Amino acid sequence: MNLTKEKLKATSIMYPKKPKKEFERKSKPTSLGSALDNMFDAYNIRDKFDKADIESSWEEIMGKPVADRTSKIFLKDHKLFIRLTSSPLAQELAISKQKILTKFAERFGEGKVVDLVFI
Repeated sequence: MNLTKEKLKATSIMYPKKPKKEFERKSKPTSLGSALDNMFDAYNIRDKFDKADIESSWEEIMGKPVADRTSKIFLKDHKLFIRLTSSPLAQELAISKQKILTKFAERFGEGKVVDLVFI
């Protein structure tokens, strides 16, 4: 296939090249944690990782009996949506919403989970 200069120019306008980030080798070794933090920032996946971490920690934070009665959990716009199979349990947890939010804030920091919605 013979590409002319005009076709190459049109292609580069339609599909601009992303600037490459230059990574230099560090002279000193870094910890695994800081290397992972750098990778999350470089690939813009920190939010997805935090979301998965928050969703998977529900059983650890709330305990096995509550987790067994949880059918679905997901995070959207810093709100944690929880679908429970027991209405009385949903009412109990709604009453202790602030205590649960405090547990999430202690574990993940302020602002990661700002509200709980029981559905």
